[in-house]
Amino acid sequence: MPLKQGALFAYMVLVFSSVTSGQTRNVWSILSESQGKVSSMSMSVFGMRKYFDIEKEIILAIDTDGYPVRGKIKFVDGQERELQQREAVFFWDEFDGAHALWEYLLSKERIVSIDPRTTAVPVEAFGRLSRVITENGREYFGKLNEIPANPAWYSIDIPGWSLFAYKKNVRMIQQMK
Repeated sequence: MPLKQGALFAYMVLVFSSVTSGQTRNVWSILSESQGKVSSMSMSVFGMRKYFDIEKEIILAIDTDGYPVRGKIKFVDGQERELQQREAVFFWDEFDGAHALWEYLLSKERIVSIDPRTTAVPVEAFGRLSRVITENGREYFGKLNEIPANPAWYSIDIPGWSLFAYKKNVRMIQQMK
């Protein structure tokens, strides 16, 4: 079906890898629309596991918050099936999907970074999806909250659980533009 005159809708596929200490962790192909919204991510996973190793490719649909909502798995024997959301999240976590997505968005200047050691965290930053990076380099992805009863801590609501982070141990808070 041809596009209407004046309509512009393009997809861009980029291969994005996460690198730690000079070693590539995982390589994700990221599909984004012309406006920069990431719509899906895929990864060839064959040979990346020490056990089973029956999966060939994982394809995940990403919502506007940058979180997997569903997916598809392709196996080395040619079979494929749809993934439920919790299964999509399992592979997302196992293969560092959140890290790759946020690094991609950072490279496209779609992330706002706040160093809470030198800058006050604006009130509007609370209640939003964030990447919280601690002094030791650990990353946590979830909704950032203040704790009025204990102002020395943040809480990070991660689907299924909450994490408490001591403010002095937080090096960076990042949020999508």
